[in-house]
Amino acid sequence: MRVRIPGLLLAATIGLSGLLTACGDDDGGKADKSSEENASQAETTDETEATDAGGESDAVPEAEDAAGKPARDDVVAGYAKIVKKNGEDTGIPMPDGIVNKVVGCFVDAVYDDASPTTLQALADGDATKIDPADATLFTDAQVTCQKAIS
Repeated sequence: MRVRIPGLLLAATIGLSGLLTACGDDDGGKADKSSEENASQAETTDETEATDAGGESDAVPEAEDAAGKPARDDVVAGYAKIVKKNGEDTGIPMPDGIVNKVVGCFVDAVYDDASPTTLQALADGDATKIDPADATLFTDAQVTCQKAIS
């Protein structure tokens, strides 16, 4: 049974990526266009804020990095809550040690490339706000973490 728990945990975690792919494609491509527009606006805003801030580093909250991402530990904690709740909802008890190992691996695999929106959603424990564009990161992380944990 012990050997199966990481596999089941990975399956439960990847079930979350199913949520990601199910999110947001109802607009027939509108989300992609608005994401591009938002990214363009964000770049403009970032440039303006940098000019307005006069280069002061205290404009970025301490818990976030320069890209506006939440702290890695916050993402791990929030994502662990999502995975544990998913396990409870499916009737699969998930030991904290294994959850932390799997979630830590996933966060390590996606953190650098995931959008701040996705990372904040994970940190908040709210899978419904994950950016669907990041779904492939979770699929890739499944392969990486399956090898690391097996």
